[in-house]
Amino acid sequence: MTVAVENLTIPEAAEELRVSRATVYEMINAGQIRRIKIRRAVRIPREEVERIAREGTDAEGNTNAAPTPCGGDL
Repeated sequence: MTVAVENLTIPEAAEELRVSRATVYEMINAGQIRRIKIRRAVRIPREEVERIAREGTDAEGNTNAAPTPCGGDL
């Protein structure tokens, strides 16, 4: 049995992550998010978007960062 992997376009990934398309491209270029190229089309595997959403990024944009505690009064 074959399991289909859902791949998102750059705008779809940006929308799900609530960032700009430019930010998604920056993350790709920095090696923070894996992409698939199909000829000239670029796709982001849904599992990558879910990983980024789950793990987040630190202040420098690095993935796999531990959550930073929120300090101060709100």
